[in-house]
Amino acid sequence: MDTHSYNQSMFQELFKKLEALENKQKQGTPDDPYLDLKDTAKFCACSKRTLERDMDKGLLKGYKHGLKWKFKLSDIRSYMESRRTS
Repeated sequence: MDTHSYNQSMFQELFKKLEALENKQKQGTPDDPYLDLKDTAKFCACSKRTLERDMDKGLLKGYKHGLKWKFKLSDIRSYMESRRTS
């Protein structure tokens, strides 16, 4: 499997997970519509530092809640789309 097809399948799997989270939210389940920095990094398959750098660059929108960063699912989706096309 070449790198391009691996990346393509990885992104498809990540988008399936994101859609499942969004569907739970729409169905009125008590899931929080935000992910923290650690969970977002795990979901995006990158480091927390990468997300912090991308926030500094304006590529990812985050919300500071006390001492923790939170990310809306829709913002994560937009960020993932921008990573996919670049």
